[in-house]
Amino acid sequence: MTDVPSDRSSVRARLTLFDDAALEAATSRGLLRRAARDCESGKVDLEGESSTEILLAVDGETVRFDDERLVAQGLNGASCSCNATGLCRHILSGILAVRASAPDDVVPNTGAESVIQEAAPAGNEAGIAASSEPDMAPDRAGEMAIASEVAALRSSQLSRIFGRAVLRDAETLLAALSETGKEPTIRFEERKALIDVPGEPGVHYIAGGGPQAMISKGDPGIRATKVRHAAAFLALRRQTGAEPEVPCKRAPADKSAGTAIEASDTSFLNQVRDALENAARFGLSTPSEALADRLFDLALSSRADALPRLSRAVLQVAGQVRRKAATDEAGAAPLAVLENIAEAYALATALKSHPDDVQLRGEVRAKQEPVDDQILVGHGLSIWRTDTGARGVTAYFRSLDNGADTAPEIYTITLARAAGQDPGFDPTSAAQSEQVFGHSLAALATSIFRLTGARCSSEGRLSVGNHGSAVKLDQTIAEIISRETDGVTDDEQEEAAQQPGLLHDLAGLAAIVASAARTGRQGPLVAFLDVDTIGRPWFDPLAQELAIPVCDAKGSWVELTVSGTEPAMLRAYEYIMLVREDASGSAIAVSVTTAAGNIRLTPLGLLARPREKESVSNRLAMFGRRFESKKSKPKPMKSDELVLFDMLPSHIESSDGTDDRTLLEQVVERLQRGDKAHVYRHCDGEQNLTAQWIGTAIDDALALAELGGRMAEHRRIARLATAAASLEKAGLAPLSDALRRLVNSAEAERPAALLQFVYLATGLRNLAPKLPSLTVHPQSQ
Repeated sequence: MTDVPSDRSSVRARLTLFDDAALEAATSRGLLRRAARDCESGKVDLEGESSTEILLAVDGETVRFDDERLVAQGLNGASCSCNATGLCRHILSGILAVRASAPDDVVPNTGAESVIQEAAPAGNEAGIAASSEPDMAPDRAGEMAIASEVAALRSSQLSRIFGRAVLRDAETLLAALSETGKEPTIRFEERKALIDVPGEPGVHYIAGGGPQAMISKGDPGIRATKVRHAAAFLALRRQTGAEPEVPCKRAPADKSAGTAIEASDTSFLNQVRDALENAARFGLSTPSEALADRLFDLALSSRADALPRLSRAVLQVAGQVRRKAATDEAGAAPLAVLENIAEAYALATALKSHPDDVQLRGEVRAKQEPVDDQILVGHGLSIWRTDTGARGVTAYFRSLDNGADTAPEIYTITLARAAGQDPGFDPTSAAQSEQVFGHSLAALATSIFRLTGARCSSEGRLSVGNHGSAVKLDQTIAEIISRETDGVTDDEQEEAAQQPGLLHDLAGLAAIVASAARTGRQGPLVAFLDVDTIGRPWFDPLAQELAIPVCDAKGSWVELTVSGTEPAMLRAYEYIMLVREDASGSAIAVSVTTAAGNIRLTPLGLLARPREKESVSNRLAMFGRRFESKKSKPKPMKSDELVLFDMLPSHIESSDGTDDRTLLEQVVERLQRGDKAHVYRHCDGEQNLTAQWIGTAIDDALALAELGGRMAEHRRIARLATAAASLEKAGLAPLSDALRRLVNSAEAERPAALLQFVYLATGLRNLAPKLPSLTVHPQSQ
């Protein structure tokens, strides 16, 4: 090999930034080894070099490194005369030769054995800022340099580099990862950062190279790679605290600086409020891509980096508007969309008055803190899929000895993938095969175990990293929950409802929900419901849900709801029919969610109490054999184990094609023949008059939003005025005032007034959510 002069140039300094790991990520290990052999065998010769360009002859081909193209395109800016597309072995050989001939203060130390064994310790050149601290570790110096580079890029520059559509997709990917409990991790190695986006190949950010020089496996020209790089850059930007336009910390001593920052905050928040007002006016009536793009731009703005909670709220609204604009389908319920817009608007308004409030600003990433050793009781699991395409499985647990006041009572573990990630990921298989704390998630969800050395977020989401271990205990869930039931008096009821591991009747369950609403508790609610009788389930073809009526020992009836795919609902139906026939009672693990003032109870698992010692066990074994996949062996189910609804054996029956109804509807009718019929009706009459006024006012406000445009309909506005007077008489002056502002507002101010009222009204209604209670009426056959 002809020696390449070591005189320093910007091109040479830039090429030395790419270590073996980065080159391997950009190509392959085999190709890099071939390039190293070419370099060692003398096939690389220098043909010319200037301060901005290097020309090399490599095995009969001409390789050109141009500084301007390297700055704009990273490694893709290198060119070769061979027929290969993208990076070839000639380009790699040229980089290795330039890097091998560099002096000690230019060549980076890769931290591993180099392919050609010629790497030397790194210094402060090639885009790495020198530290004023002589003893600073190289990794720390590199981190500071990268943080400085990242902070220097404004949102407008990022839009030109990545494109706004790619940035939107990247932000959606990060939001989906956050939703599934998995966040990108970042590790600094001298002059580069390694960003691990869960479910994606690792991304290398090279100091001095900028976003264009980011490297990962895959074709850099395809959209998936661009989105991956954009997501990695945004994650890096947030972790390094790069907030050039709105710093997180304000210096109170510098009043002029503080005034300028507050003015910047106010300007941005006003823009957010204006966009959300447009979403209220047009998002439900005439949604458009332009409106969604505006919301996305604000959520991705660098000024939103310091306000992660607001950024996520606006991003959620933008996604809902985009999906509604892109399809004729309604997507999310209109009231849910309006509530999300109102919540984001209220948050932006509150930030104007309290810009330094930590809770209002939110956290970029939930902090995982060590949790005391706990004995956890499995409460089942749920397999889910979001509108954006994310899918996963979440298991629920309650602590049996919650000694720490700050520790959450309910814990969750989630295995999930964001939309478009890991197409082979199946939540059902993951729950059975992936190891969490040394056990499968399905095994933990149906057992009692001692958890040690774990970490969790403030919402009780347990980290599934390398720390933590679980040891199963000898007791069964049936033994634990049967020790006590809810208190027998009203005074004891709520106190008993707070004790994890207890079996609750409907009054105890209502006490749990009411307590969570009053305290503003975040996160899921799960409990075991003591069921004396299971009524005959029915299928709602309009809502596409299976309803299961259950009754506690005191004779109170409530509705459990199963949704999802038709096979899943069919398996749940036939299993419930068998338990209903053979069991004298059961304990059902339910998850509790609240929407529009109504409680939704979803069954997660069931413990059956047999009428006869072997009755349920034998019939459930038959159930397992009847519906187990042909490819697997039958697996009997035991009556003393928690049976998971989402893990019931696969159903193999199919429709004969002669009936237009769904298979579930056909089976429901077939199994109901000869069964004594009852009619179940919801207890809507239990709603008090004030709640009816609030509900009617919310419906009229929603109608105005769906009307759009001027948002004016005299009949509805007159009804809202009447409701305002009624609410004032009921002692709800703040809500009455908000409703009057809506009634009397000018056309331009109506969206803001509508959002303020919707936020107050839905918040008040959710303080006292209503159980889906039922009344039973015999029906003659």
